[in-house]
Amino acid sequence: MSLSAAQWSQVEALFAEAVDLPRASRGPTLERVALDGAVLTELLALLAAADSGGDFLSRPVMVVSSAIESLGTGTRLGPWRVLRLVGRGGMGEVYEAERADGQFEQRAAIKLLWQDSIPLLERFQVERQILARLEHPGIARLLDGGVTAAGQPYAVMEYVEGKTVIDWCRARASPLEERLRLFLQVCEA
Repeated sequence: MSLSAAQWSQVEALFAEAVDLPRASRGPTLERVALDGAVLTELLALLAAADSGGDFLSRPVMVVSSAIESLGTGTRLGPWRVLRLVGRGGMGEVYEAERADGQFEQRAAIKLLWQDSIPLLERFQVERQILARLEHPGIARLLDGGVTAAGQPYAVMEYVEGKTVIDWCRARASPLEERLRLFLQVCEA
């Protein structure tokens, strides 16, 4: 299913509003908004996933950790082995990794959440659920996910070699018009 950016925004906003409501109270909340079929289908699928009890926030291991740890080279997360730190951001760290279980060769990026707040964990959960459903050549695919031994959630995504859009624009001294074209391409994805 392919939703537009506006439809995804609507799904995300309605999910955030409805996910904490008791199931019986969701109907009136959803009925007050005119939803097209694709948005409603996606929203109901996300709510069902959140209710299933199988998500990483409902597992006992998911206590908000006060001991936030970085991953060292060679660290294993399931079938993945960390190769190097790629970067740090406001939510966590991103590592280059490789599949190391002997099944097949694959490179990946591991996004490790390092902040220990419940709202951030919930946002990360929603992000993973949305990424799992997205299929677009301009968006890295979600491959896997889990929780470290220290209780930190992570997402394993397709590894995309290259510079950030900001670094690429700076290196080329891109004029505003070119930057805006790139911005629109990102928005379309």
